[in-house]
Parts: sequence; C-alpha cells; structure tokens
Amino acid sequence: RISNSNNSGDIRIEGKTSVKGFAVYAGIFGYNASANVQEIEVDGCDNTGNIYVGDKLIGELMCGGLFGMFRYNHTVTVSDCNNEGSITINNQTTKAATVGGIIGRTWDCPISFTNCHNKNTATVSHVTNASADCNAFIGGFAGLFLGDTTLKQCTNSANVSILGNTTYDAYLGGIVGGFRTKETTLTLEDVHNSGQV
Repeated sequence: RISNSNNSGDIRIEGKTSVKGFAVYAGIFGYNASANVQEIEVDGCDNTGNIYVGDKLIGELMCGGLFGMFRYNHTVTVSDCNNEGSITINNQTTKAATVGGIIGRTWDCPISFTNCHNKNTATVSHVTNASADCNAFIGGFAGLFLGDTTLKQCTNSANVSILGNTTYDAYLGGIVGGFRTKETTLTLEDVHNSGQV
C-alpha cells in the first residue's frame, strides 16, 4: 500500500538513454516489477514536481505525473491523488511513447481511480519513430489503458499537446490517449476534461 505520500522534486533526464525494454519515469511510483503481488492500494498521494525527458531515447517510454506503469494481473485501486507537475517530453524514441498526467500506461491489470485530478500540462515534442509499433499515446489523465479500467469523479484541467512529427500514429485525449477494447472494459463516471487538446 502507498498512502499519503508526495513528491515535490523535479525529474530531469537528458542525454542519450539506451534500454532494452522500458524507460519509466513518474513522480511517485515508476513500475511494479513483481507478478506475485495480488493487490495494490494507493491513496492520498500528490506530485508537484516537473518531469522533463530530453534528447534521444533508445527504447519504449512510459511517463506519468504520479505513476509510470502498472502491470501484471492484480487489482489496483487509486483514490484521492493529484498531479500538479508538468510533463515535457522533448526527444526521439525508437519505440512507443505513452504519457499521461496521472499515469502513463496499464498492462493487463484491472485498475480503478476515484477522485483523482491532473492540473498541469503534458507536452510531447519531436517524437520520431523507426518501427511499426511506435505509436504515441498522450492523455491528460492517462496515456494508454490495456486492461479493465474505471474512472470515477476524476478530472483533467491541463492542456495536452504533441509538437513536431511522428513516423506512425499519434493518439491524444483530454482524459485518455488510447484504450484496448478487446475483452476489456472502460467505465467513466462523472469524469470531466477542461483542458485543450
């Protein structure tokens, strides 16, 4: 369980970064690496630090104001969490980029968010990709959901933008950049976006 935690420090990544798998950056929680965890609870967490990723990245990028990625088949519940830090991605990636004000990406785990809010911008610049799996997913709340997802009483009030060129597709949303529909569900209840896309 992660409870009543906050980050106010900036995260700045510059220079050429080479990874075989994922490059994950977030204000509170980067990536859960264990498939043995059955349940994760997060409540009362806030990020006010800014995240900046620059220059060239050889790998797949996942970035969120609070969380980078939740993975594996366990249940995740998130409540009363806020992001007020900006996210700026100004680089080239050779694989997919998923960026969100609250979370970058989920992967095969059911997750629910209640009373969570993003209040600062997500800007992606100069995303140039080199292979067919290099789509960019950018959302005010989340970049990409790949599993059953519920959002209740959640908001995004920040602008979302992508600048420059992408070799393949770019998906932007005030709340969510993308969602896998096959055999999964997305439920939105009292969810609002007031940011520009």
